[in-house]
Amino acid sequence: MNSKLFLSFLIGLMFLVSIVPVFAQIGDVENQIEGAVDNLENNITKIKEFGEKDKWDFIGSQWKEFLLKNKAIAGVDAFFTKINLVFVVLFAHGWAISLEMLFIFLLWLFTLISLYSYLKLKLENGWTKLFISLGVTLILAHSKIFNYVSESAVKVIFYKSSAGWRSLMLILVLGGLVIYLMLNRTIRDSLQKAREKRDKELLKEKVEKTEKFQENMVKVAKQVEK
Repeated sequence: MNSKLFLSFLIGLMFLVSIVPVFAQIGDVENQIEGAVDNLENNITKIKEFGEKDKWDFIGSQWKEFLLKNKAIAGVDAFFTKINLVFVVLFAHGWAISLEMLFIFLLWLFTLISLYSYLKLKLENGWTKLFISLGVTLILAHSKIFNYVSESAVKVIFYKSSAGWRSLMLILVLGGLVIYLMLNRTIRDSLQKAREKRDKELLKEKVEKTEKFQENMVKVAKQVEK
């Protein structure tokens, strides 16, 4: 089943590669947005008057508008828009060029990998482990947990307009997601070691009981011979 796990990781990697141009242009986009804001002070006042949801929708639309000027990003966006139903079914979130979509995807993928690794301790059949892991991950996705965490992370990143703040928060969020995956792996390894230790103790106990039984049988046989 390692090949299937690798395939899941590869799909995730492909998704990340497709979104890399977004981050590659963050600096340019930031400069363009700052320039536009400098020339449109009235828009800043208008943004401040928006409600919280409207504010984030506006910021997101501005970023998307700048990013779609890149042909590669526009091509990826067009393709994923056509298969939007797949994103809705898998992630409970429609496709969008956004950090929120990236965070949702990473949470989804890391949760799937973690659940699969936990099930390896209990189940042998690879397909059974995969289907159960996928089922639980879909339930978590449609309960909107991933959406909530991702929305909160995006709000933290854009809490301040400073490019330094946004870059630092982005690194921290991505680092937190990696830690989430590694923590689950560490817990899994600890459980596996505990299970192996318990199995060894049980095996040792069975061997000792067998040896004792054999010794008693030998004693009984000797007494019968006498």
